[in-house]
Amino acid sequence: MFAGAFDVLVSFRVLILCLHVLAVLTWVGGLVYQVIVVLPVVGKGIASVASLRIGLGCEARFRAVMWPAVGIALFTGLVNLMNVWNSLRQIGASLPAAFASLLVIKLLLVAGMILLQAGQQFVVYPKRLGLVAQVAPDAAVLPADLAIWQRRAFWLHVATVCLAVPVILCALLLRG
Repeated sequence: MFAGAFDVLVSFRVLILCLHVLAVLTWVGGLVYQVIVVLPVVGKGIASVASLRIGLGCEARFRAVMWPAVGIALFTGLVNLMNVWNSLRQIGASLPAAFASLLVIKLLLVAGMILLQAGQQFVVYPKRLGLVAQVAPDAAVLPADLAIWQRRAFWLHVATVCLAVPVILCALLLRG
């Protein structure tokens, strides 16, 4: 009976860890796709309005996947942390100082990623949508103000990806 309960607990922990990794891969992988594929095509200010609209459409579709992935990553990360804390509590130990420090760094970096993404999604993206709606469909060159907002979007995505690298490093170090 005890072995069966242990197997279920281990299976639950593995499932939560897999969901966490999958959610993070979806979020960060989508950001990398935006930075490497979508934004360079439309972010230079020399793209056509049609390609910009396609790029904004890609971002909108990514947005529909990204925020649920962020929520799943946060939830499963909390469950993982509770599992670690519960395991330590059962043996009468506490979190090692190095683990706690690394965890705080990871959480601050993740908060920074979320803030950057929120700024891009809720401030920069709507501004770009509004500006592209004002441009004639046959315009050869994007207006200067739209090109500036395109660059801002690109750099917010790049900054978020750059924060993801140390987050992943911290996660690997925390797994030991």
